[in-house]
Amino acid sequence: MTPVSILISNYHAGEALELTIESIQKRTAYSYYKIIVLDSSRPDSRDRVYLQSIKGQIELLETDIQLKHGEALWRLLNHCKTPLAIILDSDVMIRQSNWLNLLVNLQRTENDEQLGVATYQPENAVPCRFWRMPRYLPMCALLNMEAYRPFMHPDDWMEAYFPWKDCQQKELFTKYNSHPYATTGLSKSIGAKENQVFGDTGWRFCERVNFENKGKYHMHHLSYRFYQEKIKHWGAISIYNADPENPQVKDKLPAIQKELEALRNE
Repeated sequence: MTPVSILISNYHAGEALELTIESIQKRTAYSYYKIIVLDSSRPDSRDRVYLQSIKGQIELLETDIQLKHGEALWRLLNHCKTPLAIILDSDVMIRQSNWLNLLVNLQRTENDEQLGVATYQPENAVPCRFWRMPRYLPMCALLNMEAYRPFMHPDDWMEAYFPWKDCQQKELFTKYNSHPYATTGLSKSIGAKENQVFGDTGWRFCERVNFENKGKYHMHHLSYRFYQEKIKHWGAISIYNADPENPQVKDKLPAIQKELEALRNE
């Protein structure tokens, strides 16, 4: 079996993080893996106490500086020493035990120029007040580190928003008659306007793979069905966990707690 590092960046995901780690441990048939967590939660937080209590089961990297998701992923990927890596959000529950076997096998079926396996999210897939760049979803993706290491760049996983005039892939949006518009919290939080472009985590990696590397490398595109069957991604837990009444988490937290209790009783 090829060694795999499961890389998790965490910031106050709470019980969602516990569910992520414990569902990996109980529901992963692929045995040659290790979990590496980079935690930027407060030193006295529930998350840090929990992670330190299981240091014998995981590799724990700690920082007292709050890291953005992309920066944390960059640090984890630079730290990774195994041939394969999984980047996994800290609010993902594993449902089916063959999830990792599937990802590794999809990588094995291709040649050394395949950088990994991930789901491609097209441009404007999420309605917003601005143009939204396509990306590879980072909540669960496999990277072929032996091919990716010479290709990787610090901007690969960074979020960005920039003026329309600076967009290098304007042709992606020619099929749209007007700028997308929605009243999402994200568009308000970054002060976006209709002449702006947003790149969520993984957009720059996607742009480099598909538009800038002249066909040398490629990704295996993972079906959305994987997210429906193999895992459950709760989404936005780290962002809004400090506010349990926020609609982004209010209905999710009781479900996460219920799943965690059931998992621990398996």
